[in-house]
Amino acid sequence: MKALSLAHRGLLKLEDAFLLLLVAAIILLPVLQILSRWLEWQGLLWADQAVRLGVLWLALVGAMIASRNQQHIRIDLFQHADDSRWYQWLQRFIHLCTAAICAVIAWFSIKLVKDDYQYGSIAFLDLPLWFCEIIIPLAFSVIALRFAIAGLLGSRLRGNDRIDSQNDSIDLRNGEVDSRNDKR
Repeated sequence: MKALSLAHRGLLKLEDAFLLLLVAAIILLPVLQILSRWLEWQGLLWADQAVRLGVLWLALVGAMIASRNQQHIRIDLFQHADDSRWYQWLQRFIHLCTAAICAVIAWFSIKLVKDDYQYGSIAFLDLPLWFCEIIIPLAFSVIALRFAIAGLLGSRLRGNDRIDSQNDSIDLRNGEVDSRNDKR
């Protein structure tokens, strides 16, 4: 269990680092483009396309992190009944529905990526289009998995980055497991 916790923690740090790298690239590429034009160089012909692609990746990696931290957009009409038993079952159902929807999106986006791989489409700089799109099924699969776990464990993702079930707590931010019967 310790190795799984360590691997989980490493993956979460990798997500965060990748998001930071994407933000830096999206900021630096236009700045380099402006500087190169200002210095009357040719400029980076591929920079605009790379920034557009970076925004797609940034949005989906950000969605993965937002779903992990319970900071995604949600409509909660029964927020005042937060501690009632039926509300917990409703949350379970909502998490499972969210997981199903994300899984369907991931499934069909896998077909998109596979088709682009077979056709050999090129995005820019000889970069295959399928490689640019691979984030779509990856991100929606991760989001689906997170919500499926929350729904099946009968728990809910909380703003403090925890999944709480009857006997176990899983800290989503650093992957630690606590097997005590305490309420957080």
